[in-house]
Amino acid sequence: VLLLIFGHVTGDDLLFKNKKNLVVQSYVTMDESNINALTGGQIKDVLVEEGDLVTKGQELVRLDSDTLMAQREQAQAALAQAQAAYQSLLNGATEEQMKQLQLAVQIAQANLENAQAAYTRMDADYQRTLALVPAGAVSQSSVDAQKAALASAKAALDSSRSNLEISQSKLSEAQNGATPEQIAQAQAGADQAKAALKQIDTTLDKCVLTSPVDGLVTTVNVKSGDVVSSGLPSVVVADIYTPYITCDVDEMKLPRVKLDQEVAISLAALGKDTYKGKVVRINKEADFATKKASNEADWDILTYGIKVTFEDLTGLQDELRSGMTAYVDFGK
Repeated sequence: VLLLIFGHVTGDDLLFKNKKNLVVQSYVTMDESNINALTGGQIKDVLVEEGDLVTKGQELVRLDSDTLMAQREQAQAALAQAQAAYQSLLNGATEEQMKQLQLAVQIAQANLENAQAAYTRMDADYQRTLALVPAGAVSQSSVDAQKAALASAKAALDSSRSNLEISQSKLSEAQNGATPEQIAQAQAGADQAKAALKQIDTTLDKCVLTSPVDGLVTTVNVKSGDVVSSGLPSVVVADIYTPYITCDVDEMKLPRVKLDQEVAISLAALGKDTYKGKVVRINKEADFATKKASNEADWDILTYGIKVTFEDLTGLQDELRSGMTAYVDFGK
């Protein structure tokens, strides 16, 4: 007798006896985020375990970054030096710097005068030595030694003259101020150093994997010491705080569904209790055809996705699971 009475009853009939209501069976969805390693390296610390609750921005995994930190210190020093040089050009030479440059010119001038005097003496000695050669009063080795000494004095004289020119040029630049080209070049150097530091900081950020959402850690694929490559999914976090249901409604029944419409949700695993829900999206594009031309219509019937969210998860949060069978009652 029971078979005759209940043999035709479905799960929909048991949950919803009012056949005038539009009831759609679907399942609970909790979006999962794959947190991938954005740069290759060795895993230093794994900070979570499967089953842990995490918050948005919480650190999950750290990669070894000691080498990058050393590079960052070098980049910071280079940036500080480049910025100081740029600022120095903008500010011009200080009074103390001007005094030092003037002193450098005076010293270079004195060195040139001494080198000139030394060269003059060496040249005079060399000329006298050459004059004694016809008479055989000096040996060839003495002539060669005097010639070498004269060449050394000439080199010292040329070097002193070059040093004076450099010192005078620096003093002149300080007195006249930096040219626009020099300022632009110094600024470009500072900008380049800043970009290099930023690039290192960007890479360092990639060494720390954080959670993009509040949720539950469902999978941990790495352990300390593992060497990973870019793109490897290290941790999976499920967004358990914003579950939703996607219902497939055919176009013949779509007019009965409205945006922001309140609905009743029942979960097969949790008995006959109903929970308030809300229609938050109605797809504009059809997903697929559920029925071909039949007695119901002379054309293919298309299906549209309807997203439904829970209005209140109080008392449901601990019981709700991704994939649970759900029935959404859109009303009469």
